[in-house]
Amino acid sequence: MLSTSSSLSSLATAEPYIPQLMSNTMTNSIAQSPTVFSNMVDTLLASASTTSQIAAFATNARLLEHKRKDSPYFDQCHTHVDLTLNVRPRIDLREAGEKSSQTDLHSLRRQLRITTDMLPTSPPTIVGHRGALYDCLENTRQGFLRCAQIGVDAVELDVFLLRDNTLAVFHGGGTDENPGDLSEYCVGQDGRNILDLTYDECLRLQFNQHFDEFPCGADEIARGVIPTLEQVLRDLKPTGCNVKVELKGPGTVEPSLKLVEELGMMNQVQFSSFYHDRLKLLRELRPDKNGNGQYAVRTGALFDEVPVDYLTQALDCGATEVHLRYDTCTVERVQAIHNAGLGTMAWFRGPVGMKTDTKNKFWDVGNEDEECYRVVMASGVQQLCCNRPVEALAFCNALYHA
Repeated sequence: MLSTSSSLSSLATAEPYIPQLMSNTMTNSIAQSPTVFSNMVDTLLASASTTSQIAAFATNARLLEHKRKDSPYFDQCHTHVDLTLNVRPRIDLREAGEKSSQTDLHSLRRQLRITTDMLPTSPPTIVGHRGALYDCLENTRQGFLRCAQIGVDAVELDVFLLRDNTLAVFHGGGTDENPGDLSEYCVGQDGRNILDLTYDECLRLQFNQHFDEFPCGADEIARGVIPTLEQVLRDLKPTGCNVKVELKGPGTVEPSLKLVEELGMMNQVQFSSFYHDRLKLLRELRPDKNGNGQYAVRTGALFDEVPVDYLTQALDCGATEVHLRYDTCTVERVQAIHNAGLGTMAWFRGPVGMKTDTKNKFWDVGNEDEECYRVVMASGVQQLCCNRPVEALAFCNALYHA
């Protein structure tokens, strides 16, 4: 078999022979394992600097569809993504004379530094990101109950404190510094923010049926109603489904904590935030530990981009878990977090973000398909906060309980 280094050398010096080289190299690598295959294709993509090289790769990707069926790893080798379709945008860009990075398509498996095809011995906890948003409108009582009914372990939701001091469950647009924007989410609300409304005013909002972030059916969007945190918690308490409350808006720490305690649901609820000062305040308010030496109130430090001192930040605010974006959950980070005694969760971007990532960034996984979940699970992360909890749960059950 050709090594990666010899492949690169051949690509650089013998372009006319690329089709045969790629065909032989990829066929041999597939015979070994999906990981070797993933790394090899990523290397070939990164090294392809001309249109003819990319076209040759695309041609051999089609040949590969037939050759890899003889491999015992066929079902694991990216069966849900057509390599040719993922490579084609690069060819179009080059032919149009547009600039395109040599690494604009790469392997998620390689980015997370997965070097084994083995999965953890225990399945991850499945968390419904904003509920079951492909089946029901995000952050609605119907979506959360849907998760509970099918046996999803937990749901994640976002909370704001409204002008009348009601805790409302809502995500909204805007930036991290100014969340809660209604412009795209709701009809006729350009420039308005949920923080400026009372709950009665929220009940009169009409969700935008043309918003790409809402992948559920139009009927689900039309009947969508913003719930209060209390309504959601009362719905889920008898189900035993856990709830991850993201403290999205300002002023949410103390009233959220008080509500959860009044309902007797602290064993079912965890708090999280990108604003670590909110977690620090919560820890100062509730520093108590249980008999096992663990904090009684569980919190998760959320990160988008991961700073060098992410672990120090999480420990400083008293977090019990670290929540990383799915494509930043490297094996090394996950292990470091576990070694520090903290739990881990991978959170997936919203529907639009995931569609963009799997179209423009990663050639080896689809939009939260089984291979995408498999790769993230291989990092060792303990929880998946995903947009397709129904499919994720079915996949994990098939893997671990068949």
